[in-house]
Amino acid sequence: MSTEIKIARVYLREGDASFKELIHLLKEVEKVRGFTLFRGFDGMGASGQAGHLADLSLQMPTVVEFFDHPDRVDAIIEACKGIVKANHVISWFGEMS
Repeated sequence: MSTEIKIARVYLREGDASFKELIHLLKEVEKVRGFTLFRGFDGMGASGQAGHLADLSLQMPTVVEFFDHPDRVDAIIEACKGIVKANHVISWFGEMS
């Protein structure tokens, strides 16, 4: 038996003020079914600024991926609009078995 889920991915930088707020929202407030934090060692966004591992800064590219029932993910994405830029969130459907 499989369950339909929705997966969302949020792109930001570790040093952004929104980073801690997003993690708190997912972990403590919404208590999503699961999330993973990926820290990149290189990347570049719309600003054209790149973060490199050699810099050892908090400006490294970071991806937070989370999943839950589709309705819950939609509500969390809506709540994220006040935290991260809308064009930094993508989502898609999947199945858990």
